[in-house]
Amino acid sequence: EVNNMKSKNNLKVLLVSNNKYGEGLADLFGANYITEQLYNYFKCIVLNPDEDVVFLKDKNHTNTIDEIFDFIEKIHEDCIFLFYFCGHGKMDSHNISELIMALKDTTSQNFDSIGIKFSDIVHKVKKENITKFICVVDSCCSGIINSHMGENELTFNESDCNDGTVYISSVKGTLNAYEIEINGKKVPCFSYSFLKAL
Repeated sequence: EVNNMKSKNNLKVLLVSNNKYGEGLADLFGANYITEQLYNYFKCIVLNPDEDVVFLKDKNHTNTIDEIFDFIEKIHEDCIFLFYFCGHGKMDSHNISELIMALKDTTSQNFDSIGIKFSDIVHKVKKENITKFICVVDSCCSGIINSHMGENELTFNESDCNDGTVYISSVKGTLNAYEIEINGKKVPCFSYSFLKAL
């Protein structure tokens, strides 16, 4: 099955996770650990592992945004783009349809301005004419991403797949995501299950 995926698909994977945060946000324990496991998995199934799979870990706002946009700009129209985020997330204080994903320098006070706006990634993907886009977000409030599909809940609709775009959130709407302890190690519940399902 892995060989079939490698031969049939030109997959580009961008993974972003953070364990460390600024003042007022609790550090996480297992976001980077699980994302690193995903990184190792995807490096085995892409055509050019050194170029096609990138893992941004515990990075600041400016560096991360630049690297995300640079990566997206290199994706050809016929490629499948998988974006994965694991970390803190919250609803934008000024826009209930916007998810903000926290980075290393995100604090409880600057969350709305020093984080990744989900809509910025969606707009960049559309601008670059990427038609096969899979987005997986494991964070609190991640169900907000489905508002970009016309839904505000955890969904996986056939119509979403028909246009080449699929959004997968770890929670419905603005619910919280959690880490759980497995074999003595704290891991994000959804991402752990996602990894085991691959």
